[in-house]
Amino acid sequence: MNGRRMCSKCAEKDNARNRARLAENPEIRTQKRDNLNAWRHALMEKHLCVDCKRQDAYTLNGRARCFECSEKNRDGQRKRRNKNLEAERKKSRDQRQQWREAGKCTRCGRDKPAWEVYAVCERCRARDNDSRQRKREQRDDYFPRGTTGLCYFCLQPVMDGKKECQRCYDARMPGLKKAQEAARATRNRHIWRMYDKEIFKRRGKQ
Repeated sequence: MNGRRMCSKCAEKDNARNRARLAENPEIRTQKRDNLNAWRHALMEKHLCVDCKRQDAYTLNGRARCFECSEKNRDGQRKRRNKNLEAERKKSRDQRQQWREAGKCTRCGRDKPAWEVYAVCERCRARDNDSRQRKREQRDDYFPRGTTGLCYFCLQPVMDGKKECQRCYDARMPGLKKAQEAARATRNRHIWRMYDKEIFKRRGKQ
C-alpha cells in the first residue's frame, strides 16, 4: 500500500463517495475552497511555502511556493499539458467559439459592447499591444519607426512618404480599415457625443 492508510481499491471507493457528497452539497465545496484559500494566505503572510511549509528566498520575495515546489509544480503542469495537449487545444477552441457566438471577448470571456467589431475586447487588445511593444524594445535590432528608411516589419526600403514597404503596406490595409471602423464606432458611442445628439434632438422638437 506504499504507506497509505487504505489500498487502492478502497481509496477509489472513498474518493467516489467524496465526489458524490460534494456534488450533492455544493456549499461544502465552496467552504472547503474558502478554508484552503485562507490557510494559503496565512502561510504566505508568514513567508512559508503553501506546499511544504518551508521558507527560502522565493517565499521571502513574496512567492507562494519555494524553489523546489515551484519546479515540481511547473514540471507537473508541463507533463499534464503534453499528455492532454490536443484535448486542451480543442477545449480552448470550443470555448473561444462559444464566447464568439455569445458576443463576448474570445480572450477573457467578458461581455463586449454591441458596436465592437473585434473578437477581442479593448482591454485585452491594449494589454497585448503593451506586451508586444515591450518584447520589441528588448530586441537587439529594435529601432523606432521611421528613423532608418527601412520597413519596420521586413527591413526593406520603404515607400515614398510611408514607414512601410509596398508588400507590408498592402498586407496591413485590411486591418487598418477594420481599426478605422472600430475607432469610428467607438467615437460615435462616446458618452459626450451621445449626449450632444440627445440635446440636438430635443432642440429640434421644440
